Amino acid sequence: MKNVLLVVKKDGREALEVAREVMEYLNERGINTTCDVATGRNMDIQGIDPGEAPADLMLVLGGDGTLLWAESKISGKGIPILGMNFGTTGFLTEINPENWKQAIDRVLSGRYTIERRKKIDVRINGAKAGTALNEVVVKTAVPVEMLNLEIRVDEQEVETVMADGLIVATPTGSTAYSMSVGGPIVDTRVRAFIITSISPFKLGARPLVVPDTSKISIRIKGKQSGVVVIDGESRKEVSSNDEILCALSKDQTYFVKLEKDFYEKIRRRLRR
Repeated sequence: MKNVLLVVKKDGREALEVAREVMEYLNERGINTTCDVATGRNMDIQGIDPGEAPADLMLVLGGDGTLLWAESKISGKGIPILGMNFGTTGFLTEINPENWKQAIDRVLSGRYTIERRKKIDVRINGAKAGTALNEVVVKTAVPVEMLNLEIRVDEQEVETVMADGLIVATPTGSTAYSMSVGGPIVDTRVRAFIITSISPFKLGARPLVVPDTSKISIRIKGKQSGVVVIDGESRKEVSSNDEILCALSKDQTYFVKLEKDFYEKIRRRLRR
């Protein structure tokens, strides 16, 4: 490992201080380090766009939101990501600030594994709209209105539901927005997508788990308009009868794994 890129949570004073220590620690060991532009500005050093940085590892100091933003910048480059939790729950992060030196030493000595995470390819009326590591959300553009959403899986009609919106999540994203509206937690080793309605106007509407080989089609029926949100970052407006198609992406995300017990991690995060 020769080059490490650091991405730090915006306005994260504690994360910034730890980032300074990490960069010094890595430089002392002959590792070239750089950081994103905003972090560089806060450190009075030259930063670089993550998508342009030569990196063997991206170390993200922040919460899940910071990690998702950083991941979107290096999508398709195959750069492994190690997350240090400075957020609220940090389901996507791997280490805590208090033990960062031990974690860095393990990585430098090669005592880690790489876990590949599946992503969702999103198309609107056939045009590529983006890829999602966590989830794709189709929601109403007007908070007081509900959407009439037609859901099809592999061209078979599943349901038409009145709701504030709909989430299509990966197992990685099953512990995020989907979980908060009643969706199941799915082991990241499971190859599946989770379809969860947001505040459905129907007691019988339940989350649905489908194979990740499925093609999930969502259409807004009626005159309402909506918004497609990809991983909380990218937003696209959609109108009546536009098709939002979700399918397995060829792109994958690579996480550095030091912990082996998925369920222990879930227990610790949910106790917070």
